[in-house]
Amino acid sequence: MLPSNRMTTKHTFKENVLRVVAVIGLLAILLLGAWGIIQLAFFISSLFTGGTTNAPVTQTVVRETLTISVPATATAGSATTVSWGHQGGTGAYAYTLSYSCVEGLSFKAPVPTGATQTVACDTPFNYTQANSALALTPVYSGTTDAKTTITVTATKLSSGAITATATGAMTVPATKKATVKPTTTKSPSNTTYVASGRTSNLYGYADLAVAISSVRSQNGNATAQFVVENVGTNVSPSNWSFNAILPINGSYTYPSGPQRALYPGDKIVYTLNFSDYNSNTQYGATNYGTNSLPTGQAGYTYGTCNLYGPCAVPGYSGGCGATPCGYTQPYTNWYPYQPAGNTGYNAQKAVTITVDPNNQVFEGSKYNNSATATYISY
Repeated sequence: MLPSNRMTTKHTFKENVLRVVAVIGLLAILLLGAWGIIQLAFFISSLFTGGTTNAPVTQTVVRETLTISVPATATAGSATTVSWGHQGGTGAYAYTLSYSCVEGLSFKAPVPTGATQTVACDTPFNYTQANSALALTPVYSGTTDAKTTITVTATKLSSGAITATATGAMTVPATKKATVKPTTTKSPSNTTYVASGRTSNLYGYADLAVAISSVRSQNGNATAQFVVENVGTNVSPSNWSFNAILPINGSYTYPSGPQRALYPGDKIVYTLNFSDYNSNTQYGATNYGTNSLPTGQAGYTYGTCNLYGPCAVPGYSGGCGATPCGYTQPYTNWYPYQPAGNTGYNAQKAVTITVDPNNQVFEGSKYNNSATATYISY
């Protein structure tokens, strides 16, 4: 048999170890190259973003807060200071205050002139643009302690957004005993209170309006009926009043005294009864003419038949021929035949009602605060 030309190659142990090491080294080089490519990619991206690094950045966030300091108890009629502090805000801010509604309670706040102005509840105010404190004067005449909440609001001027609020509680003690009826609900003559039921979602201003429904007169007794209504969008605090100018002995002004609070849509129907017949002195010769009354009998003697008609004086029933007209008879309040145009019976008279004459209510309009009605006195 011929010998084979193939030769069997035998590797030594050393050669095998070198081959294994070579393969492991190649794998390490490949892995190292891949890692380098990845790092290079991150480095290139940092070049286009300003060279930032992956190091963590620590940021301190400042929270915007508003704190308020409200006296726990305030005395009605005495000024008390509400103060506040604002932290964390940037830029210019405006601050407003408001207080929750309580029956019979209102506050007076300062205005730029140095005086104070009554402000309605649930209505933001700050007439002096105060930045940290404001003096408020509570007005209250109820029989139980009034508990209200004062709220301060911060508004950023650049955006008009409300950025922070703070609230504080205040108690205004009662100024009257419970056995005494509050003057805020006292109304003259006959009154009927009609509530609208709207005591929330208040905004803007109150607006008191008056309208005279009717005026009637008979035998010197007159009755006037009128309505006062809050036609605004906010509550009208108590203690407002009205004046009634009545034709009593020429003219008489009746002051009503303090009235109750009126919410939007609330109204009060008033009925005033009064005598519109004037005094004796207005029925002398100067009112009737030179021929009406004999000298020295002014106000007690009624004139001739042909001046006044059929001698229809009290206690006289005969015609002109039965008993001489022009006789002397005492004056009475019920003589119904006085000539028209004078100041007694058959004369045109007027009733005028003016609401809030002392400007106690901060209103959106004052043009509807007065009404006048004319009538004939019989």
